[in-house]
Amino acid sequence: MKTKTIILFLLGLFLLSPVYAFCEDGEQGSIEIVSITDNLEDNFKKWEWGEGQEIELTVKVENNLNTSQDFTTEIMFLDGDDTIYLVVDNTDLIETVRVSGENDKEIKFSFEIEDDIRLSNYDMVVKTYVTQNESNYCSQEEVVIKTNGFDYCEDDGNLTIQSITDSENWSWMFDEEQSIDVEIKSELSSDDYDIELIFYDSDSKEYNVAEDSDNLIETVTFANKTVVVNFEFTPRLEMEDGNYGLYVKVTSNRACAEKRIYENYKKGTSTLKDYDIISIKDEPGIIIKDAIGPNSFVAGKEITYRIELRNTGENEPQVEVWIYNLQYNIKAQNVIYNFKKDTTRFAEVSFVPSGTPGLLSLYFYAQYGYNNDSGHFTEETTDNHKIRKRVTLLTPEVKVVTPITEVTPAPVTKQQPIPQESKSIIPTAIAIVIILMSIIIGLVIYKKLRKDKVVQQNPYS
Repeated sequence: MKTKTIILFLLGLFLLSPVYAFCEDGEQGSIEIVSITDNLEDNFKKWEWGEGQEIELTVKVENNLNTSQDFTTEIMFLDGDDTIYLVVDNTDLIETVRVSGENDKEIKFSFEIEDDIRLSNYDMVVKTYVTQNESNYCSQEEVVIKTNGFDYCEDDGNLTIQSITDSENWSWMFDEEQSIDVEIKSELSSDDYDIELIFYDSDSKEYNVAEDSDNLIETVTFANKTVVVNFEFTPRLEMEDGNYGLYVKVTSNRACAEKRIYENYKKGTSTLKDYDIISIKDEPGIIIKDAIGPNSFVAGKEITYRIELRNTGENEPQVEVWIYNLQYNIKAQNVIYNFKKDTTRFAEVSFVPSGTPGLLSLYFYAQYGYNNDSGHFTEETTDNHKIRKRVTLLTPEVKVVTPITEVTPAPVTKQQPIPQESKSIIPTAIAIVIILMSIIIGLVIYKKLRKDKVVQQNPYS
């Protein structure tokens, strides 16, 4: 029994342990790695690196002690259980900074990826510890990275993308044609150049933005000059609204160039780049995204729908959410207050249906743009963003009640006791007499037979 307990205990420790213990005594103490960020300095996709690229990471550490401490942060790379060397200078993988008590700090790492590395996935393990006290205070995190997984460019200077511009300041609407100009400079002789627009989401995953992806690729032929290539396309209605990034790549048989759009922004004392600057949203207003509720219901009973709304317009102090059907006289509403732009809210609306059973349509929409002076709403969800739901009104169940018939009890008649027939003792006496007489007769016969036998045995006595 003790052996089994020890085995289970050791197994539990194994399952709870990290894949690789970079901290010399495991994670200890009240310090923490809050986040690890790939700043996309020279690489297009997060955690996808190519040979020769300059990589920049930000590691945010947190000191939960009440005194300032020196924090040492280190990075290592693993191929399975083996340490590998992916960077040109390994001294770039260790930094020591002072972190105030009960505070956090961002630590920057910049390093160059080695040449001639193979396509593979590796574990990047990061640890931070109180300098010269790792055994008591240490925290670690892991990130999986991919090397040479993306067909990146190595610019040689003879072909460059000078600029990427649009006419809407990177704020687009669904189902509205957009236009992007890519300015390309080549110092080479005549060649065919393929220019491709690649969009990606906030997770740096390639995302299909255009209704027709063929509109995102153009081929031009030119030599030793600067040209502007125009792209026109329409964002597809089915995509999610949000922020996206754009990567542009130009290739020929002899050269390659790439560029991403970005904006600089301040974060504390640092200047970072925002690569997801394209805002794509639906037409401004209150949009009904979904209406969750029954597909059939019974007249006379209250039902409730949970309605999902999206505000793609401006901040709204109040919004009325409606369920409507004129034929069945259904007009039910609820109010949402302080509906912020670019947010999603839910509202529950209830009503009691009545009318002739059968199929009917429920319409879900919102009224907004409240005018304080008039006390009325000035805007309503457009028809293409209302929801129409086909439902069935059922006949109420009719309970069949069986009447209880009152039964008059019959008069009680007092019954006279039935005289029981007295049992005669004569048959019993006769039986006893017969039995006794049989016994006596038997004894007499027995004695007679016995006496005759004795006489026969002694004839001369």
